[in-house]
Amino acid sequence: TAHTLFLLALAAVAVIIWSIADRKRLHYDKLHQWFRLYLRLYVGAAVMGYGAAKVFPVQMREPNLSTLLAPFGDLAPTAVLWSFMGSSTLYTVFTGLVETMGAVLIFVPRLTTIGALICAAALANVFMLNVSYDVVVKQYALHLLLMSVFLIGPDLRKLGGYLIFNRKIEPAPDTPLFQRRWLNHALLILQLAYGGYVAATDFAREGQTF
Repeated sequence: TAHTLFLLALAAVAVIIWSIADRKRLHYDKLHQWFRLYLRLYVGAAVMGYGAAKVFPVQMREPNLSTLLAPFGDLAPTAVLWSFMGSSTLYTVFTGLVETMGAVLIFVPRLTTIGALICAAALANVFMLNVSYDVVVKQYALHLLLMSVFLIGPDLRKLGGYLIFNRKIEPAPDTPLFQRRWLNHALLILQLAYGGYVAATDFAREGQTF
């Protein structure tokens, strides 16, 4: 926690200095696009790892005999979580498939919003389980959740207008990162290839462990 607070304070100081030094700039559209690209790849890879470990239920296995015979009050909160998740293979695989679907969609630029929505929903569940059962990676899950919400941000007003006020949604303008078309096509291929590589390696690793 102290390390996280230090990084937060350091980032706040950097933002203030940057804002003062570059106060004449009106926007950071291009930097925002690159930052979203980085977050998409990072969140997609992280959530894919979460999903693969549940589709092949190797992270939370069925409770062994010693766990089943132990008094409930003697179990640590994390052991309780692992036991109830491991007791239902169907639910564990279901949550893994949801996480995997969100990760796959988030690697595709035009499907970022729907992918981020699915990832945010899955990560909200993961974060609450981590907090409720004192799992040590609760901060990491929160960071991934906030990254997913950030990816949803540009379309949040449109989604709210449609879901709450039944307003028509206009298509988002296409803003490529490069002026040359072949560079944009190459970047798209690299993103999809990276997503495929992450999925293949994660599922191969968990499949061998299973």
